[in-house]
Amino acid sequence: MIVETVNYVLSQFTLIGLIFIILSIFYEVLRKKIKIKSAEKLRNFLKKESLLIILIISSIATLGSLFFSEIALYEPCKLCWFQRIFMYPIPIISLIGLLKKQKPFIYILTLSLIGFSISLYHNITRFSQLNSGLFCQIGSNCSITYFTYFNFITIPIMSLTAFSLIILFSYKNN
Repeated sequence: MIVETVNYVLSQFTLIGLIFIILSIFYEVLRKKIKIKSAEKLRNFLKKESLLIILIISSIATLGSLFFSEIALYEPCKLCWFQRIFMYPIPIISLIGLLKKQKPFIYILTLSLIGFSISLYHNITRFSQLNSGLFCQIGSNCSITYFTYFNFITIPIMSLTAFSLIILFSYKNN
């Protein structure tokens, strides 16, 4: 019961994150044509609080991945492990940045771009049925789907969304 609940809540967070990414893209495209004061205030607020937002997103992603492997007992594939390598330092770096009032966005952006690339490859191989790749033959099979919500949200989509959001918030401050 708790596993299904956590899966569903994390899927909801992912859906909200995806909607935010889409709205951000539309806003940036239309920003010069349409001036909306409240949207500009929100944009400035998000930019100001971006390190805290990155800390929250990366902490949820880190704790979520640990929940999946240690409590739900979902065996991570090799690509999931590589993504974890690049996600796990981000909450620590962002917390230190907040505490020391520094802006470590270049480090966060670097880690998240590499993690995003691995996650993108992971999703491409999963959805294109190219599971014969080198990484998918080691450890757990990349084609295993432990759950799907809204007909498309899986663990690899969650990872891709988290890295995308972190890139979005760190790029704006670089």
